[in-house]
Amino acid sequence: MTATGRSAATESTSSESTRSEPPDAEAGEDPADRRPGWVRARPLAATRASYAALYAVDGAMLPFFSVFLAFVHGLGTAQIGVVLAVSSAAAVIAPPVLTVAADRYGRAETLFLFVLAVSAIALSVFAFVGGYWWVVFVYAAFSLAREPTRPLLDGIFFSSQRHIRALAKVSYHQVRIWGTVGYMVPGVLLFFVLTDRHSLWLLPLVAVTAYSTFYPLMATEVVGLSPRWLGLVTNLGVLVEIAYMAAFGWLVRRLGWRWLMVLGAATATIRVALLAAFPTIGVVVGTQVVHGMVIIVSMVAGRVILDRRAPDAIRHTTQGLYAMLVLGGGRIVGSAFGGLVASHDLSRVFWAAALAALVAMLGLAWSLRGERPVAADGSPL
Repeated sequence: MTATGRSAATESTSSESTRSEPPDAEAGEDPADRRPGWVRARPLAATRASYAALYAVDGAMLPFFSVFLAFVHGLGTAQIGVVLAVSSAAAVIAPPVLTVAADRYGRAETLFLFVLAVSAIALSVFAFVGGYWWVVFVYAAFSLAREPTRPLLDGIFFSSQRHIRALAKVSYHQVRIWGTVGYMVPGVLLFFVLTDRHSLWLLPLVAVTAYSTFYPLMATEVVGLSPRWLGLVTNLGVLVEIAYMAAFGWLVRRLGWRWLMVLGAATATIRVALLAAFPTIGVVVGTQVVHGMVIIVSMVAGRVILDRRAPDAIRHTTQGLYAMLVLGGGRIVGSAFGGLVASHDLSRVFWAAALAALVAMLGLAWSLRGERPVAADGSPL
């Protein structure tokens, strides 16, 4: 079988919830496996490298992108909101289409490599375009190729766990943490490359919710932080995120899925409320300490819960629907609404985000009330 093969799903409910019983065959023994030899020989190393490289692109773009649009292209906050909202529509369209194709035709790895190549081409073109509508068009094209990459890679990993011995005993957060490491690297490098706002045009060559869109604008325009510091300030949160990611299994066992999700939403509520009420350099930097809690809930726990419940026949599709509804739909609303609000008062964006996080916290507490507690050994009580 290839990395997209199917077998019985597991029902574990802790940090080991993404694990399955080891298969009988060793990784790489299947003669039908057409992956490169080094991937078959070292599937865990290849998986870690894939996550690191994929999220490194985010680390090069997300901390800087709204500032790049404002300083280099001269876009206002409302226009920035529209750019990101239009591109976010790609997250509604592309992930479910390609993940359904991956489940139906069993070519997840091929699709993954294809969209990576297309996104790289689109990003290269983006570095040379000018004008508002060209920015909208090219970034939307980039997003159409980029957005399916995460759910495709997650689906490849979850499926591979079920028949590759080297991955069967590895929990999702233990490979996703390498994405966090990859995210940090560009921010450090770009600190030395982006000497002033005029060098921001380099951004697309090295290579988003109301928070990721407007946090950089608040940091630079309201607080007065130089754009070159954005990567390092963001990396402070990402550095702490590694600790949260490493403690993910312990948090699941101590809190259970329900209260872990509620705690993450409550943390997001407090974080953006503090930014709205106290837009100072201390708050901008200090709130990065809780960044990891928000990430492990929205980007790790949610995906694991879905994988536990997903039938094998729609394992990739489930991740694609999550990307469509949560990452795509949420970003469309957050970016478009946030852009309109920010054109009048930037702090109101963060108050609105705090309200949305509060509603999410209450919704998660209600919808996950049937989740069973988790024992120390990872089994349901």
